[in-house]
Amino acid sequence: MKTQTSLFKLLFAVVLATSVVACSESDADKAEDRMEELKAQAEKTAEQASDKLEEAADKTADALEDAADKTAEKAKELCEAAKEKADAKDKDC
Repeated sequence: MKTQTSLFKLLFAVVLATSVVACSESDADKAEDRMEELKAQAEKTAEQASDKLEEAADKTADALEDAADKTAEKAKELCEAAKEKADAKDKDC
């Protein structure tokens, strides 16, 4: 009878240990899946940020180009006005 009780205890311990290992593996798989999801989300966010930065850089470059054009145009206007005041018709602006 003692042998049978010992065997039942041993069997119970093995079943319990197997359950714990199975749960641990399941948790590890879930954690790994979650890490993959987070990694994919981080990559997507980084790509979106990169796209937004590129878009902002393009807008800034366009704005600077427009400002340079307007500045050159204004400088030419001022040069023409100064030339008229000085009656210097042969000077280039």
